[in-house]
Amino acid sequence: MSDSKKQNRNRRRFLKQSLASMAGFSSASTFSALLNTANAAVTPTGDDYKTLVVVNLNGGNDSLNMLIPNTTDEYQQYRSPRPNLAFDKSSLLPINPIGMSTGSFAVNPSMPGIQSMFEAGDLAFVANVGGLVEPITKAEFLASNRTKKIPAGLGGHNTQAAYWQADHSNRINTTGDGWGGRMANEFIINGTLPTSIAINNGNNLFQRHDAQSFYNVGLSGLISLRDFSGPSANQGILARRRAIEALNQLAIASPDPFIQHAGALFDEGIDLNVTLQAALSNIEDLSDRFPSAVSGAGTSFASSLARAAEMILIRERLNMRRQVIFLEQAGFDTHSKQGENHLALMTDLGAFLAAFNALLKDKGVHGSVLTVTTSEFGRNLASNGDGTDHAWGAQHIVMGGPVDGQKIHGTFPSLELDGPDDYNGLGRMIPTASVSQYGATIAKWFGVPDNKLSTVFPNLTNFVGNETLGFLG
Repeated sequence: MSDSKKQNRNRRRFLKQSLASMAGFSSASTFSALLNTANAAVTPTGDDYKTLVVVNLNGGNDSLNMLIPNTTDEYQQYRSPRPNLAFDKSSLLPINPIGMSTGSFAVNPSMPGIQSMFEAGDLAFVANVGGLVEPITKAEFLASNRTKKIPAGLGGHNTQAAYWQADHSNRINTTGDGWGGRMANEFIINGTLPTSIAINNGNNLFQRHDAQSFYNVGLSGLISLRDFSGPSANQGILARRRAIEALNQLAIASPDPFIQHAGALFDEGIDLNVTLQAALSNIEDLSDRFPSAVSGAGTSFASSLARAAEMILIRERLNMRRQVIFLEQAGFDTHSKQGENHLALMTDLGAFLAAFNALLKDKGVHGSVLTVTTSEFGRNLASNGDGTDHAWGAQHIVMGGPVDGQKIHGTFPSLELDGPDDYNGLGRMIPTASVSQYGATIAKWFGVPDNKLSTVFPNLTNFVGNETLGFLG
């Protein structure tokens, strides 16, 4: 790459990252006009509103204590390797998946909201999803001369989190974008905000893209430049405000086009913040719609969902026909004290998702919002004594009006230790569905044309004939 191309790329990246972090706002029309790529294929019109909400379960969720087989033999396979972590069968909350025997599966006893949403058809599970470059069997994985490719850094938090968020072949440490950013880049949205919105997570890989900005919202709402917007009689504040404005006008008048544009973006960011404050002033505080948290990270998670709901409710006013919202629930690295900690996490996850689902129904936007979970990996079936260690494939929640609900999509793994899906004898399951397929199913619903799916998911060409997983109606 020539020096000039490197310089231009670095300038674009500087602008994008500066806007994503500076006072919590990112540019919209000017930045989009400058950086939106020419090959963005879709311009949604009319009432075609769609929002994807991605809930990242940070740390690696033990999904085997979330969705649990409930028939006698399969339940015993679940219980035997984790006697100190498994729930008593009598405490499980049975569900009735369409196409399966009544009560063949159950959910965590602390998740009655998940049980209710599943039975109502608002929610489904997708089984045994994980980072895959291409399909691989246990025999192929264990072969001494393995020819099938696997994700680099298998089992590592950073590498597998990057793989889930980027899904970019094996270039985990060199790719600069995520599939959320690539998906957003397939749309031309002439709205007030960028397509991608992060909630208290302005540095995630999932939404990153050289040609796309994203907007970062704080847990308590919009992050405004302190003492800049709004009236003030304080002479010190007024003096600082005038000084900042004067410096920015000098930037706009600079002969350097890069400095000019940076100044223009600052001005636009201030104006955007004022616009958003006005739009949000018509939305009641949604925090009260969520119950009190049980886990340590639960309060932040509930606030994140409340802020996501607010951004959804102002999307029409801002002409945002597509939104990709990314937020997290933390605390899932449960190597120890899992019995207590994971139960609290599941309690909050179930209660808060149920509250979020009810809120969207009340506001009349449920049919156009899809909420999905991600997590870097599942965890071993076998207990380590006080918790569970890093594994691979895991079950995930998909929720909302677009979901083909009351189903378990895909193939739930055999829980036989050292069985056909377990490659290490501890219940580390080889995925039977890939991040590429999981994401492509979402992207197709979102409106990405079929001929662009492999642009967003480069590994999808390794799953010909099974590109999507069918969990969306």
